[in-house]
Amino acid sequence: MGRTWLTYVSVFALLACGEQALLEGEVVSTVSDPENVVTVSVTREGHGATVPWVYRVYVQPTTGDGAHELLRADKAQDLTAAWLKPDTLRISMKCGRIFMFQNFFDVMTVDGALKKRITVQLDNGGLCAA
Repeated sequence: MGRTWLTYVSVFALLACGEQALLEGEVVSTVSDPENVVTVSVTREGHGATVPWVYRVYVQPTTGDGAHELLRADKAQDLTAAWLKPDTLRISMKCGRIFMFQNFFDVMTVDGALKKRITVQLDNGGLCAA
């Protein structure tokens, strides 16, 4: 009984935390929100003779572990992340292929209450010319 209970608590804790990851690739830039609640990191990886750079944008609580992926793209030009307001992040790129994008991120307190909802805007000029 004790072991089963511990398993349920562990699974619940993992689900409550959401999907978290380690940063993949080389960090090219970081920027914290004006209230210093979260940090946004832009990374790139995988460039080779026949493979374009893959860019990812992550958000993570400044005082927490793990990171949450907001964007994954390749063939991106001039990718940047900047805060428009304390709760609004804009990801911009001249052009690129988007494989994954999430337009919000909820920052939770330790007890599971919503601390802050971040709106994520994407400004993309479409596909890059070949």
